[in-house]
Amino acid sequence: MITAGKENALIKAFTTAYLYLLKNKIVAPNKRVSQKYWAEFIADAVINMSVRWLQEGQPESPTYMGKLVAKFLHASK
Repeated sequence: MITAGKENALIKAFTTAYLYLLKNKIVAPNKRVSQKYWAEFIADAVINMSVRWLQEGQPESPTYMGKLVAKFLHASK
């Protein structure tokens, strides 16, 4: 998708999934969640991390990357 210029589809998919997780209380909300553009900000950050990770040949495991994202999100509260 990335090489075909379809990054926007990834961003939209992540944003939709993130909002679903919030709505269903699967992800704990914080003060920033209610701010306009928060989901888009987080989606872009995760997508950009993922793109770089893929471009570099996935040097870290998916588990490590997931934990890193969780750590970044926890630090932003």
